[in-house]
Amino acid sequence: MSGFEDEYLPKEVQDFQHHEEPETDQKTFQKQVNNLITTFNEYGNPFLDDCDDLLILHTRECAEKGVINTLRNISKIGKQQYEAYKNDVIQSRSKSIHDPIKRNQLPLLKTPRAKRDVKSQQLMCLRNEANLFGRLYIANQQRGGDLSVFFSHENQAHPPSISDYGKLRIGTKSELLKCFDVEENGQFVVPDTFDCKIFDGGALIHSLNSGSSVTFDDYAKTKFIPFLKHELQQVDKRIDVVWDQYLDGSLKESLREKRGSGIRVKVGPQAKIPSKWNDFLLQNQNKTELFEYLSDKVNESRWFDGKAVYITKGTEVISNHTPMDKCTQEEADSRMIVHIVHAIKEGCKKMLVQSGDTDVLVILIGHFFFLQQLCPEINLWLAFGNKNNTIMYSINQIAEKLGQRVCEALPVFHAFTGCDTTSSFYRKGKRIAWNAWKCFASITDVFYDIRHNPFQQLSESVENFSLLEKFTIAMYDKGSTSVDINEARREMFTKKSTGIESIPPTKDALLQHAKRAVYQAGIWSTCYQNEPIYPNPQEFGWRVEEGKYVPLWMTLPEASKACKELIKCGCKSSRGCTTCKCAKSGLRCTDLCSCSCER
Repeated sequence: MSGFEDEYLPKEVQDFQHHEEPETDQKTFQKQVNNLITTFNEYGNPFLDDCDDLLILHTRECAEKGVINTLRNISKIGKQQYEAYKNDVIQSRSKSIHDPIKRNQLPLLKTPRAKRDVKSQQLMCLRNEANLFGRLYIANQQRGGDLSVFFSHENQAHPPSISDYGKLRIGTKSELLKCFDVEENGQFVVPDTFDCKIFDGGALIHSLNSGSSVTFDDYAKTKFIPFLKHELQQVDKRIDVVWDQYLDGSLKESLREKRGSGIRVKVGPQAKIPSKWNDFLLQNQNKTELFEYLSDKVNESRWFDGKAVYITKGTEVISNHTPMDKCTQEEADSRMIVHIVHAIKEGCKKMLVQSGDTDVLVILIGHFFFLQQLCPEINLWLAFGNKNNTIMYSINQIAEKLGQRVCEALPVFHAFTGCDTTSSFYRKGKRIAWNAWKCFASITDVFYDIRHNPFQQLSESVENFSLLEKFTIAMYDKGSTSVDINEARREMFTKKSTGIESIPPTKDALLQHAKRAVYQAGIWSTCYQNEPIYPNPQEFGWRVEEGKYVPLWMTLPEASKACKELIKCGCKSSRGCTTCKCAKSGLRCTDLCSCSCER
């Protein structure tokens, strides 16, 4: 054996060291391992996430529900289609093997969103109107038409005066600010300090964009918490942050969809913030998770002694001071009144509310005299706008200028003339409606009554609705002597050559609109309550379609289906009509009919 080793083994010493064992290679390997561990820590363990979302690991973006359903059911769908193809082509031979196979239209990760085709809807409405008026012209050659019946029905499925092709017609709410004639900061002497500042959380987050923050933890530590600490230094007693709630199946949730929807991203400490911050904030679930995360961070932070911080989290309120009762209100706009009431009880007098929504201004003015009863020395302000353009409004001075009765009627006026949950009237903005209010002073009593008797039911025979009808006529034509809005529609169209979309809605459509306004005004009227009880929206001009609330535009059929002048028969008998639709209605046949009767 030794002779064999001496002959065949090399004489030099063998180096059995691995080629990556030298110190330089080991340092590189250690650096790579550390980088890998850092990446794992940064992105987290996706299998520990307690959620039903399908996540992209490095961006934390969530797939849409349709995509998740596709992935869960694609094997089942494929097997079903295979069995159907085998049965059709091989067993029953009802289809040829050469027939093309239809492409599946399953939601995929890059499926583009369907866009609303407004031009096609406009073209369809024009065609329907041309067809309607053409048929009316032909029918009235043999029949005496009743215009009063025609103008009591809308000529489209959605009233063009208050509907944007089936959607709520959105106006410019901020026009209302011009009606108060208080747009300049110089008109008000702003206090140097406030006892309390209350922030609309959603507006605050939009103004505090992500900037250089990489993760949500960075955003909380470098943006949100430092901002609150800075603001807390500027006040004498407390700051409040009030978030919106996003409740499934609610009326507000149905209407928020009109704002669009961004990319769904799972919020977490180490999750990266999307580059498009505003698109991220379009997604309701994103905002819900972000608001809860920031509220938890506020709860973990240390604050200055002697000063209080209040921030909402769902129905609860997190605080380092006197606790607040839970509140079930969905919108921050109205929930802020609850925080003002609590602040008054804690001794606050000079208070500033910061928001960019006209609804907040209306709510503050509408509740000012109620708040003044709780605190006669109250000095209430609104910082309106965004970080680049903020206007200070003294609610005290505006309320004193308008008077108590007008102030308390204002929320109903605002709801009736157009807000987030009610339509505005076509080309009738807030200023035109305000001028009509000045000319029709008796409508103040109606607004005031609806304000203090929330959620009251209206009908065509109720006096309050009759006055709302007259007020609407005054918005369109101050010189009109009509007291019936259907008659006013006829007069404007026939004698004043007003376009069909520029005349007011029918009485039936106006009643449903008024009901929606009453419902929204009722929510604002009761917003000082922690847990208000709201009636079913379906009793106030809404209906449910595919699980979402949509406006009930009218209860009467449109003109093309309601006017008896458009009745036509399809008789083919040469002896004339005896039992057809026309005969039963007591009408002569027209050229629209298929029969052989004398015209």
